[in-house]
Amino acid sequence: MVVVVDDEDRENEGNITMAASKVTPEATASIVKHGTGIVCASIKEEDLEILQLSLVDAKHGTTTGVSAHDGVTTVLALASKDSKPKDFNCSSHIFLLKYREGGVLKGAGHMEAALDLAMLVGLDHVGALCEIVDDDGSMARTFFTPHTNPLYNCPF
Repeated sequence: MVVVVDDEDRENEGNITMAASKVTPEATASIVKHGTGIVCASIKEEDLEILQLSLVDAKHGTTTGVSAHDGVTTVLALASKDSKPKDFNCSSHIFLLKYREGGVLKGAGHMEAALDLAMLVGLDHVGALCEIVDDDGSMARTFFTPHTNPLYNCPF
């Protein structure tokens, strides 16, 4: 996992990111604990079109879609080049973010960074991410101190 902060002129928020193919129930539980609980997947437009997706859950191996296990199942299915449109149910448990072609060189956002980082190390074509929140529930911004940083002494 990597913490990415997007451009100050954009949202200026911290995000926990990782390659979608490396997501585990433990990683998802940690991401949800230290983030907003809204797990997102950064995915290329061509992959969204191939899979005919808008908001999705994996069709097989999930229940309500809300658990860490169900989130992992959906993110791994998104990352799999073997997935087809029939493998997904429409829902709103994993938020899909359309990656801007050209990545951080074209858009200074967390969705571009998440997927760029995954592709830079040759892992896959989907990035997983979740915005970080401070203890008071507000979005974590670029100024972190040990007392306000939700990731201080974080297990990852």
